[in-house]
Amino acid sequence: MASADCALLQRLCETVSVSGYEDAMISLFSDELRKRGLDPRVDKLGNVVAAQTPAQPVGPHILLWAHMDQVGFIVTQVLDTGFLRVARVGGVSRRFGVGTEIVVPTPGGLVPGVMGIKSHHLATPEEEYQIPPMSDWYVDIGARNSEEAAALGAEVGRVVAFAPRFRKLGGARVSSPSLDNRLGCYLLLEVAGELAKRTTGCPVTLVGSVLEEFNLRGLVPAARAAAPELALGIDVTPACDPPDLAGRGSLALGRGPAVKVMDFHGRGTVDGVMAAPAVVAALEASARRRGLHIQKEVVLGVLTEGSRISSLLEGLPLGGISIPLRYTHTPVETADLADVTAGIELALAFIEDAAAGLHLRRGL
Repeated sequence: MASADCALLQRLCETVSVSGYEDAMISLFSDELRKRGLDPRVDKLGNVVAAQTPAQPVGPHILLWAHMDQVGFIVTQVLDTGFLRVARVGGVSRRFGVGTEIVVPTPGGLVPGVMGIKSHHLATPEEEYQIPPMSDWYVDIGARNSEEAAALGAEVGRVVAFAPRFRKLGGARVSSPSLDNRLGCYLLLEVAGELAKRTTGCPVTLVGSVLEEFNLRGLVPAARAAAPELALGIDVTPACDPPDLAGRGSLALGRGPAVKVMDFHGRGTVDGVMAAPAVVAALEASARRRGLHIQKEVVLGVLTEGSRISSLLEGLPLGGISIPLRYTHTPVETADLADVTAGIELALAFIEDAAAGLHLRRGL
């Protein structure tokens, strides 16, 4: 397969889409699907849904999805001094909020700003080793008072995002605050373009979903309406190859996409996904036939949309393809594009092979 289309990935990454306010991504994702010959619709919640049924459908109906939203903040108060108080939308790393560049999407465009932090020279020795509590966080957009903030479009209820950037690093590595889950959206679009060329094969419903980072439930109505026979989620997963995660897991950048076996939150909730063994085995077999290097995803501390749809439709067989990602939920998320292109090949291979039939019934 050809190398990744960095121009498209950059457009996806630089489109701000904080959970609950995904309209810009809804429009972009829909337009890109149309360019690939599909006819997407947007449901009442904001999910973008496109059916790709070949002239001669064969095999199970597959739901292929990726979430379009990203983590961020929301304005809870505009101070008389023009500063904005904020709360988290999704699991933004508390270690990475203060001292970062942000934007506030408004009807007039993106208003730039910074997440303030106490000046180093005036911080106490103890504060140098502390992370300020969320109640102390504030955004500075350059306004001298609340009237100037309002004139800029900042008000209670506005979302705030890390400044949208896309950077090429060494080799095939890239970094952006929104690789979670623009990588999945990109993969879905590339798969959609290839599926549109088919004359036979599995019916596929592609979904760009909303509200994953907020409550994981956005996909539910789209999945129920599609009524698939199996579902495959495309997302990212934490890579454990940096020095500070040594021994926490085996996933690494540049070693191929990960086949989901299990994710489990384990932080006050018992939610998680146990992928259907038949789907895991089929993904492994497709990779083996084509000589694709893959990894296995068994991760604790992660929760994905699959946990919300696994009980639908009398129990929906689930699987997933995950792209390893360093520094998740921070402004410097980093990935290897070779894993993404291999993930595209794996998804297409799985869909092609599934046309021959999958044994999805449980029991020996």
